[in-house]
Amino acid sequence: MTTQTPMIDCHVHLSGLEGIPRLEGLRTHVGLDRMNLVCTMGRNHVNANPAAFVAKAERPDRFYVFAGLDHTAFFSANGRRSSANGRRSSAGEVAAPSLAEQVDRLRALGADGIKMIENKPTARKLLDVPVDSDYFADYFARVEETGFPVLWHVNDPEEFWIPELTPSWARERGWGYDETFVAKEQLYAEVENVLARHPKLKLLFAHFYFLSADLPRAARLFDRFENVHLDLAPGVELLYNLSQDVEATREFFTKYADRIV
Repeated sequence: MTTQTPMIDCHVHLSGLEGIPRLEGLRTHVGLDRMNLVCTMGRNHVNANPAAFVAKAERPDRFYVFAGLDHTAFFSANGRRSSANGRRSSAGEVAAPSLAEQVDRLRALGADGIKMIENKPTARKLLDVPVDSDYFADYFARVEETGFPVLWHVNDPEEFWIPELTPSWARERGWGYDETFVAKEQLYAEVENVLARHPKLKLLFAHFYFLSADLPRAARLFDRFENVHLDLAPGVELLYNLSQDVEATREFFTKYADRIV
């Protein structure tokens, strides 16, 4: 007698309440036991948390939630333009809990982890704060202390940094990067500074940390930071890169099977 291994998709986006039935239909069609709803910040909204929490409330046996952070207080204090709604203090600025306090509040609300997109090039340009700066210091300390897991999007596919190789669909979304964006290696350096300071962070880097074309570098990351994992939410580049040397890919996946989600 055989039993089917439960399947969980750890990286699914939900844009609004109307998407809940569609995701449930997709989950059933594919045969997934659960989906993890990851919530991002954006230019026109604080984050995607509300719909994700509704989905989990309706189907707690089917959905996990990795909630996004709220940076509206930072944008307000720094005079950044934002169309997101928020409550206003007597000084006219948007008031929000500190990032460290948000960790506790999100846990109390039933979040299963935190989704970060702050080091995707477009988000990093929008927020314009290095993740290894004082702004995030108490937050990462609190995440490490609580053991709350983080699914973190860092960088983007390598071809997005090369104009002649950037796909048209990516350019149309504003995902072609020039000198006005933080450099690719700087984004990695900021993250690895955080890892060095907080080695007990439980991290899952989205999209294979965009290292599918450089498995030796991915191996060094695993060997240096024992609590780091990579997810397989695919872009076209991930599937292409991993298929270039099937034997090397097989060896990597075999060696690090417990670190790949």
